Amino acid sequence: DKLEMLVSWLFHPGLKYINKNIKVIELISLLIVDWFTILNPDNKLLIMAGLDKKDHSPEASDVFDKLMEKIIVSTDIYQQKELVESWILLAQYYFEESQKAEKQGNRKLRKEATINRNIVRKVKKKFNTLQKKHSYARS
Repeated sequence: DKLEMLVSWLFHPGLKYINKNIKVIELISLLIVDWFTILNPDNKLLIMAGLDKKDHSPEASDVFDKLMEKIIVSTDIYQQKELVESWILLAQYYFEESQKAEKQGNRKLRKEATINRNIVRKVKKKFNTLQKKHSYARS
């Protein structure tokens, strides 16, 4: 399955040796958020383009859910915890950016940072939900 291959590449143990200045888990968490942005019907691209959910394919959301499930079954609890922590930090970053933009009176930048924060929070929530669902299925 192609999603399994993608996940195995993303979490290949050798990635951490490619560049010691890059935290691989942060890069992976950003990629997942970007894929969510592309595949989710509530994504910021649709909002900014003024499109409706009906303009989006529901199969795309299913692909994202399957990707998340593959990540959950292919990673250990430590890697999953790192992903969640990375999303928490990213959401905090976007919150701080929205606060800065508000102080500067930049409504557009504030809106963009808020949308990005909400997207990250949705990814984290979806991941946590699928994690729980998967852990119940194992028991």
